[in-house]
Amino acid sequence: MADAAGRPARFPRAELPRRAFVPALLAAVLVPLAWHALTWGDLETFTAAIDHCAVPMCDFVRHYDPMGRAVFEHHGPVPGFIYPPGFAVALGVLGALSPVASWLLWLAVQFAAIVALAWCGWALLDRGRRPVFLLYVALLLTSYPVLHNLKWGQVSAPITAMLLIALVLARRPSPRAHASAGLLLAAAVGIKLYPALFAPAILGRDRLKAVPWFLGGCVLFLFVVPVLALGMHETAAFYHAVFGRYTPAFLTDVNAQYWPAVVDRWLHAAGNRDMVELLVPPLFHPLLAAVSRHAGGVRTALVAAGGAVAALNAWLVLGLWRRGGEGAAVWTFVLIALTVPFVVPTSWPHYFSHLPFCQAFVLHRLSMDDTRPRAALAKALLLVLPSACLSNVLVFNAVGGWLVFNYFGLVFGSSALLLLAAWATLPRAAWAPPWRVTPAEAPAAAPPVRGPRAPAGSPSAPA
Repeated sequence: MADAAGRPARFPRAELPRRAFVPALLAAVLVPLAWHALTWGDLETFTAAIDHCAVPMCDFVRHYDPMGRAVFEHHGPVPGFIYPPGFAVALGVLGALSPVASWLLWLAVQFAAIVALAWCGWALLDRGRRPVFLLYVALLLTSYPVLHNLKWGQVSAPITAMLLIALVLARRPSPRAHASAGLLLAAAVGIKLYPALFAPAILGRDRLKAVPWFLGGCVLFLFVVPVLALGMHETAAFYHAVFGRYTPAFLTDVNAQYWPAVVDRWLHAAGNRDMVELLVPPLFHPLLAAVSRHAGGVRTALVAAGGAVAALNAWLVLGLWRRGGEGAAVWTFVLIALTVPFVVPTSWPHYFSHLPFCQAFVLHRLSMDDTRPRAALAKALLLVLPSACLSNVLVFNAVGGWLVFNYFGLVFGSSALLLLAAWATLPRAAWAPPWRVTPAEAPAAAPPVRGPRAPAGSPSAPA
């Protein structure tokens, strides 16, 4: 690779000097925190700005804490609780605490999840040796989905941390680590069911010994624990009540980032003449008028396109799972995470707590591209950078708050742009039909780049 061509990618791939790492990390942490303090000032202002409900950690106060105090009274799930009974039993520990103590404990859980997400980034992004890790920390602390999770006291950030920790454990050769990864994945499924989608990332072909631990853990957390704690009849009634609360009303919520829900809001905006004249340049008015006239057909086509995206990602995940190899597990995690808003109707903004890691991982792979550094730079600037901006609180504040930000699906837009970047960054072998490439045919893992000691043109280190 010529020096001129390699110049754009040299800085992000260079290893950080040890003396500079700690000060740079402190800056990546303290600058976002200082910005938050200057922007919002106190917890109440932050809570009111991020979304509706002025109560700090509103979902915890209204649903989780009451569920923990009522779980053993055998009255079924409290209003608004839409989680498996095993999670309700786990929340029962809150019944032994005062409301203030339980609130503080849950706040500690939220901060621990953010710290765990940062640690997972260090472990999976080349041991934090490169500037992309510092960027990841800054993105994590300014991510709207992460702050949205903190505002509501939700479980999405802890679940994402559990999945990434399981991914770190699964990449280790120890059978105990694989067993722990399987159990941790099962625990995440015990809180919400959708983390089961991430099983191909955690349970690779070279980690099949973790499968019994995952299946056994699912049986334990979803059935054995609630049956022992509540009884068979109460557990069955609990599940029946919870599943009965999943209604089409989710799709009409302004915060929903599920693809069909976003499409419906876009079409509604296209048909609102006042909104179009206010927000859209006149050049696009005829196009939006045509879209509004054929809204039914446009909706069908766009929702079908979303289904095709999910099918394509499933195809890619299958190929990555069959081939395995270094980096395949993380790529599988990224593709599944970016598929979630196409298949999970309850895709609220906090579900996207994975975006900072996925953005940093794709950017890391682009920065390590020796073959076409200019193309990699273009992908980073045109796809990854806009994705990072659309899910960042800087843009959130610039557009005027949560109502406009969530109505137009900017978090979904961030995820969609990153999916395009991921497709453009995937190794070519990932696009081969799964049945034509066997693990024996997969290329060997590339040796890591060790800064200036690596020879010019050496292959990049897999993340």
